[in-house]
Amino acid sequence: MSSEPSYLRKADWAEQHLVELSRRVRAFMDSEPYEIADPVEDKRGKRAARLVFTEQPDPDIALIAGDVLYNLRTAFDYLIGSLVAPSERSKVLCPILREPVWRVIQNPM
Repeated sequence: MSSEPSYLRKADWAEQHLVELSRRVRAFMDSEPYEIADPVEDKRGKRAARLVFTEQPDPDIALIAGDVLYNLRTAFDYLIGSLVAPSERSKVLCPILREPVWRVIQNPM
């Protein structure tokens, strides 16, 4: 059993995913999966070129990015939980709110 707090372990896990995400995005960009289209002149005489992607990125990039966000969110949950007395942890909402988000607003009329 680790003596390191759970929020730090989860943040470390997010960091590992972030490193892997960076590696895969860099590999995709290094493959130069794009080309620059010939400049086109618009009605006002301004020339513009477009960047066109010629390849799709690895679909795992989106999954890894989701893991990073999920792990950071969970680390924040664990941190908030560690700041609250054990008897109150089930009542803590994250982000910390004074009122529930889905509170029904009564019509004042």
